[in-house]
Amino acid sequence: TTKLLASLDFKKIKHLFWFLEMGCCGRCALRFTNFRNIGFYRESLSTIYDVFKDVQSKLSEKLDLHIPEDVCVVCFGMLQSSDGETVQKEMTAKIRAENYYFHSFTVAISLPSITQVRQYAMWYAARERFGSKTPYTSSPGFDNFVEVKEALKWILGAAMHKSLGCDFEFLSDFKVTVTFAHDEA
Repeated sequence: TTKLLASLDFKKIKHLFWFLEMGCCGRCALRFTNFRNIGFYRESLSTIYDVFKDVQSKLSEKLDLHIPEDVCVVCFGMLQSSDGETVQKEMTAKIRAENYYFHSFTVAISLPSITQVRQYAMWYAARERFGSKTPYTSSPGFDNFVEVKEALKWILGAAMHKSLGCDFEFLSDFKVTVTFAHDEA
């Protein structure tokens, strides 16, 4: 995993560290640099930060690494605390209690609207800082950074796959809907 992150060019790593400095959690910093390795998002946040520290120690130019201690300014902690285990246990219990029969499932995520606002505010801050020449600041579209919903699906889908014993697919007739709420929404 360290090799994967270390293979990023220095400019992208510098941007990733900037997102951390702005108060983003590790997963949001990865999202905003359009890092799309699904397996890496499924790692624990402490493992992700260990990889960041390892990459930092190998850089020829030293960059400050700010590990956020507060709740992420963009995802409000949904990706910080989301190893999928808590939600997965709750959802698995509900599904099993209803005796549903299915071979595969998909996950639909509902987020508070403030999450979208914060996501685009961070995108605009990055665009102001780095200009529009980077692939992930050229436009605020889905192709330029990983959406919160996608990252959550990658994490929760894998966790629920293990506990339900059936396939997680991005398109399936059986849909598990997870709704996140926040006081500021």
